[in-house]
Amino acid sequence: MTDTDDLAIAIVQRQADAWNAKDADLFAACYTEDAVVRSTVGDDELVIAGREAIRASYGERFRNHPELRVVIEHRHCHEGLVTDLEYFPGREMRATAIFRVRGGLIDRAWIHAAQRLIPDTAPAQAPA
Repeated sequence: MTDTDDLAIAIVQRQADAWNAKDADLFAACYTEDAVVRSTVGDDELVIAGREAIRASYGERFRNHPELRVVIEHRHCHEGLVTDLEYFPGREMRATAIFRVRGGLIDRAWIHAAQRLIPDTAPAQAPA
């Protein structure tokens, strides 16, 4: 593993630790000022652009879902590109996250739709 990979893994781990601590400031500090986070949810794509928008978006998520935490089940890094298989206990969900690290910070992240491991058992609502 190269020094570049070691640095990339360290910053990605720092943002995972910030997620689990529900610290939006520390989480956002892991990203460049002009970072972009893309998250696919079904057929939609959510894009968060900029460190301040990342802080606000994830801060709201942390406040609204304090029970959420992430466990990294597998991590691979090559030339500053970190791929994590993430597990969310309690929600029984997994996601794949890819982080591009430049200059010691994350500048791009792609979060591929989390998939529930246990189907939602709530009855479907009839259309109105």
